[in-house]
Amino acid sequence: MDWACSDNRNPALGQTIGLPNGIFLACYKFNSQSDTQIWLEANPDFGQRVDTNSDGQACGREDYAGHIECDGEVLLLHKCWSKRNSDETR
Repeated sequence: MDWACSDNRNPALGQTIGLPNGIFLACYKFNSQSDTQIWLEANPDFGQRVDTNSDGQACGREDYAGHIECDGEVLLLHKCWSKRNSDETR
């Protein structure tokens, strides 16, 4: 099989929460843990990057780049970085 790139989308598989089904995605692609969970439930065979500890919870506290406590909120790691960077520029 020839691989053009690691993102071999099949439009026939559709989307869940605005992201393509049937490909491997990581936590940084999502806006929230709940969005990630919805996507994982629709794509259980592609969840290795969002459920890195295989506990069934997508982008959980113990998953790589999962949700963390961030200045009094629970956010995905990349959202915390973005929030802190935008707070510093004000």
